[in-house]
Amino acid sequence: MRLFPPLRPNFDAALRDVRAKDPTLRAAAAERLGDAPADRVEEARAALRAMLEDRSGAVRAQAMASLARTKDATALDAILARFEDGDPTVRQVALIAAAELGDRAALPALKEALASDRPEVRFQAVASIALLAPDEAAEALSGRVDDPDTEVRAHLADALGALEDPRAAETLAALLDDDAPHVARGAAIGLARLGGAQGHRDSNSAFDAADRDLYRAKQACRGAIPA
Repeated sequence: MRLFPPLRPNFDAALRDVRAKDPTLRAAAAERLGDAPADRVEEARAALRAMLEDRSGAVRAQAMASLARTKDATALDAILARFEDGDPTVRQVALIAAAELGDRAALPALKEALASDRPEVRFQAVASIALLAPDEAAEALSGRVDDPDTEVRAHLADALGALEDPRAAETLAALLDDDAPHVARGAAIGLARLGGAQGHRDSNSAFDAADRDLYRAKQACRGAIPA
């Protein structure tokens, strides 16, 4: 039984601990290898790529996160393969890592993930596409407006609103009629970010009185609409 997490190992200890019996030690090693000294990055990357096959989901997830930190483009295919990992946390971290690597070669797989039968995969795919390819996100994400999962639609509204891309206006407008109030509210905020009278009218129609007063106060401070 371990009452406290292990201390963060130094780099050499981390290289040793990638083969430790305790998965907690292996996960700590994977985290540490993500901060390799400049002259030992390739050594760290090689160890982390091997850890993608670890029997522990926590270790696989941490190895991917660290590979993304080191910007190891050679790990992309192995990370994409983890989109279908048996561990839900690993699947989500794989989607995040694929985007954080910054290689647009991941985009087709991320778009395909939008059609996954797993809502947590679709949820993270929305954010990853917006991060990796903001110039394509408005079009790529528009097809999820009728996603059966409420949280995916809410995430879609937030992601499209954050882009502040006029091409997202049609999708955000469709989300204003969503049955879930927080989805409609997120869409209204996104439209208001786009500016113009239409965005302000739509935001007012989606908010109840309390929301509207708070929103107008915030916008007035930013000079976006009259107080």
